[in-house]
Amino acid sequence: MALQRDALAQHKRVRASLQRRNAGHATDQGFTKSHRLVMDFEHRKKATLAVKEQIEETKEKFENLARFVKANS
Repeated sequence: MALQRDALAQHKRVRASLQRRNAGHATDQGFTKSHRLVMDFEHRKKATLAVKEQIEETKEKFENLARFVKANS
């Protein structure tokens, strides 16, 4: 009976270890498994790049206006 208890305890430890490892893998793959999350990420990435471009264009316009004002004052 004692041997069976020890074997059962060992199996429970192995099972708990496997469950912890599997839970970790499930959370690691959460982002790539979700098509919506990937699509949202790509959309936000494109939007961020567009905003950065707009910022650069605005900076160039400001520099041109500043030069114009400096030249004409």
